[in-house]
Amino acid sequence: MLEHRRPWRRKWKAADTWIGKQDGDSAGVLVRLAGTDQFNSHVLFARQHELGSLSPARRLPPQSQALRGRWQQGFPKCNPDNATRAAGSVKFTTIKNTHMKKSLYDLTKEDWNTRFPVALVAHDPAWKGLFEDEKKRIITKLGEDTALRIEHFGSTSIAGIRAKPYIDLLIDIPGELLFDEGVIARLEEIGYTYFKVPARDDVPAYMSFGKGYRLDGEIEQIYHIHMCPGKHVMWRQIGFRDFLNAHPERAKAYEALKLELAAKYRNDRGAYMLGKTDFIRETLNRIPW
Repeated sequence: MLEHRRPWRRKWKAADTWIGKQDGDSAGVLVRLAGTDQFNSHVLFARQHELGSLSPARRLPPQSQALRGRWQQGFPKCNPDNATRAAGSVKFTTIKNTHMKKSLYDLTKEDWNTRFPVALVAHDPAWKGLFEDEKKRIITKLGEDTALRIEHFGSTSIAGIRAKPYIDLLIDIPGELLFDEGVIARLEEIGYTYFKVPARDDVPAYMSFGKGYRLDGEIEQIYHIHMCPGKHVMWRQIGFRDFLNAHPERAKAYEALKLELAAKYRNDRGAYMLGKTDFIRETLNRIPW
């Protein structure tokens, strides 16, 4: 059930106003006030089952001070369909923590696990085309002298198995451009966010980028770039891909493991990844390097 305010009249400029929880609470509602400068409107707040008890003194953000008094008066119940009757335009979207999280860098481990859970879907032949289109976009931005080679890897590159619908790209770059700020800036121009992957065990540090992770809860195609020189151990993943495509029974065993792990670690991305380590290592040991 949604809660709301009775009609009230006030001048507004087109704006986005946050109403809802802060400090890591589960959700808030973005209310877009647009259209006419003066209008009567029901201001929609939060889904009761998501927000629980509404405490205005703590939860109203600074930009919503004008609403504080009206919030504190309490609200009658309403039919959500009434929202469409408001003069002007009122649009609402349930969004988790966005007012507190300005970028992907602000997300905690818990945020990543809850916002982007492990969910496997049936293999989609369209993934190959998505890779090809993104490859062209990256080459156009970086040039072939920087992006020496681009390969599709990860589970979406393995025929016939379920996968998270993410397109993983492995990019070979000259050694002198590893961690280059210019490369990072150019990829940011086409929507990527940079994350340095630190060195671990026998894997040297390298560059990674993500695109499509939306803080507002909207669904968008996700792409991961892993960028390192061609001699980096990450390039063994291409051998893993080719081996599984050439050995369907091994690919199905990998799929079975992934399904088991996804059911167990839906909201623990790290544990899901670690659970695949032994299988990947055993498979790589069968491949000459």
